[in-house]
Amino acid sequence: MSSLFSLTGFRWNGWCLGFVFLATGCGVSDTPVLAPVSGQVMREGSPVADALVIFTPAQGSASSGNTDSQGRFELRYFDGQGGAAVGSHRVKVTTGNPGKPLQPGDPPRPMLEPPEDISLPEPFEVRAGENSFQLPLPPKKKGSART
Repeated sequence: MSSLFSLTGFRWNGWCLGFVFLATGCGVSDTPVLAPVSGQVMREGSPVADALVIFTPAQGSASSGNTDSQGRFELRYFDGQGGAAVGSHRVKVTTGNPGKPLQPGDPPRPMLEPPEDISLPEPFEVRAGENSFQLPLPPKKKGSART
């Protein structure tokens, strides 16, 4: 009887151990190697304020950040960590973004210009260590709200 109890206990412990490994992912993180990314969005020599900057790698999750009044941004990974995955990224900038969401009691903010979604034609390479990028936007098209 005691050998049956031991075998049952072994099975129970094995299942528990297996469940713990599955629940924790065997200690392997899905978060890629991240590197700090900052920069500035400019259009025709002027900073672009209140824009959303999105860096999207070939695989994995994107990083994003909003520009301040000087067009400067810092990227954050989707889980809130600072930076972007090391590797090649496609970059998209959405202008006309109101920036931080309004909170209860905040005065309304007028949208001065219609939003534009601009995909930059060349990929940007995020390398280990500090990364700083200048993102030049093309001139606005006459008579078009989107490019």
